[in-house]
Parts: sequence; structure tokens; C-alpha cells
Amino acid sequence: MAAPHHPLGQVVPIPNPIPSSTDRQAIVERYRDLRLHGLKVDPEAFTSLYEDEVKFPYKTWQSRVENSIAKTLVAIDPETDQREQIEDKTYVERFGSNYATQRLLRQEWLGIATIIGPVRFEGQSDDAMVTSVKSQLHTAFIKDGQYQIPDPSTVENDDLSDAHAVFLIVGLFILPQARRRGLAGRLVEASINSIREEARRKKVSKASISIQVAPKNLAAQGLYKKMGFHVSEKAIVMNSRPGGEERVIGLEMEVNLGSES
Repeated sequence: MAAPHHPLGQVVPIPNPIPSSTDRQAIVERYRDLRLHGLKVDPEAFTSLYEDEVKFPYKTWQSRVENSIAKTLVAIDPETDQREQIEDKTYVERFGSNYATQRLLRQEWLGIATIIGPVRFEGQSDDAMVTSVKSQLHTAFIKDGQYQIPDPSTVENDDLSDAHAVFLIVGLFILPQARRRGLAGRLVEASINSIREEARRKKVSKASISIQVAPKNLAAQGLYKKMGFHVSEKAIVMNSRPGGEERVIGLEMEVNLGSES
């Protein structure tokens, strides 16, 4: 059996759960190292600080990877991944259901992005005559200037059938040496596809995605707009950095939930 084709250029989701404790630790550490590297070399891409997250214990990083309402996608090196699979004709047979885990362990990680959600969105009036009520998708995740990730048990027990569900994409980062190869676009596209699948599974009536970007991060803004996002708020106040407030730009898009092919 040949290895499956990956049209998005080797974007692999971190499995959840990861059965093997040894594999789990290795993947958590690789996630931690790439995240910290991103915070150090490209701080404008994040609303968190390296100085804060470098102090996190292992259990904090593990909880991020194993969060039941989050999915982290990893862009791995497409050249080495393809070469290895061509050379190893029994790649899938040997790893079976552990296929994704082994790809993540065997290949270089070039970038990551995390999807959080879905959560129910109730911020928009159903009254078509109320024009002063503006949809603010980011309020599903941002309270008092801080990210407030919903409790997994609350989200998991919420029946979202026929509801408006909102997802959040955070932590998108590509290693500087791997940029200009389309990997960021592939991560965003893979995220949208994953969100579409989850929204259909939950039988929601409408699904939207919220993203926040630093005003100086023009490359990210351009990418998201190219992928179909539009600016919904130009100055969301955040308190995540010491020494005062900062403002980020909010972007959003509605996901096409058309019938499955």
C-alpha cells in the first residue's frame, strides 16, 4: 500500500490522545520547543511573552497538547517526508493507526497552528431590525482583555445542533528559514478544512472562525485576507503583556458548510 497523498503539503494533526507515554512526552517537548522558539524570534506574532511561557512546567505544555477542545496542526518538511515515504514502501503497514504520531516524531517541524473550539456564539441579535448590534466573534474567547479558554467539560456537553459555533485559530508560526514556501497558507487551509469537518459533525447551523493579529504583523493580515477572512475589529484591547494594554486586529470568516462531497 502506498502512503496516502497529502495535498496540503504535509500538515499533520497531533493525535489526541497519544497512547504511548514516551511518544507523548517527545511530541509535547517538540511542541514546547517550537512554540518557545517562535516567542523568542518572532514575538510580534504572539500575544504571549517568551519570558512567561519559558517558566511553564511540563504539565502545562502537556495540557495544551491534550486539551480536548483544541487541535494542533503541524507543518512538517514536505521534501524529507516525501523522500522517506518513497524509500519506505511499508511505511503505513508498519505504523498503522500510529501513522500520524510516527510522522511527527520522524520529521522536522516547520510550523504550527492551533484550533480551539467550537463554542456556542450568542452575541448577535436575532432581530433583523436591531442594526446597532454588531457581531463580535472574539467575545466568545476574549473576556476583559484576556483569552478565556472555555472549560472542556462544558463545551463537550453542549449540544450545538443548529447553533452558531465559533472557532479560534491561535499560535500560527512558521520557522523563519521555512517561510515563503506556502506553509502558512497550508496550515490555515488545513485548519479551515478541519473546522468544517468538526462543524458538520456537530451539526451546527453556522460556523465562524475568529483570529487576532498584531497591527504590525502585516504578512499575517495579508495571508488571512487572501484566505477569505475580513477585518471585523481594528482595535481589540488586550492586557496580556506587562506594562499596560495593547490592541490587536480581529479577523473572522464564515465557513462554508455546503454538503459533503
